[in-house]
Amino acid sequence: MTSDTRDYGTRAVRIATFTSPITAPGDATSFNTLNVELDQSPGADFEAYFNQATLALGKYYGTNLDPHSIVKSSTIQVSGFKSYQLDFQTTEVKGSYIFTSTGKGIYIFAFKGPNKRVPVDVLEGQITDIIKSISITPSDK
Repeated sequence: MTSDTRDYGTRAVRIATFTSPITAPGDATSFNTLNVELDQSPGADFEAYFNQATLALGKYYGTNLDPHSIVKSSTIQVSGFKSYQLDFQTTEVKGSYIFTSTGKGIYIFAFKGPNKRVPVDVLEGQITDIIKSISITPSDK
């Protein structure tokens, strides 16, 4: 496990990183990743946390500078917990960040890959199933 400090002042511990196989033969960059992290000290205001994370991720990926970028957010449920999903797309990268608030902290699920047709199709085809399969236990809703 490794620790990362984010621009929005939190401390997250990386639990796991998963990398897909190469999705387009002959294109070594055509893979997707899923990072799972836990922030055990997120503060009391989940909405403020998500807003700060959105700003930091926009800065990191340059979505404020890229006129072709797309960013949208929505509220979802992950393993019965309130979650925010942030979808983004720049000319180079496409992905989703899901922030799930639990009694133990905030879990961050980061899906991303190159903004190329085949990896994007694979990511979009599997992300919903992956989200539905997430099980956070023990449940402290």
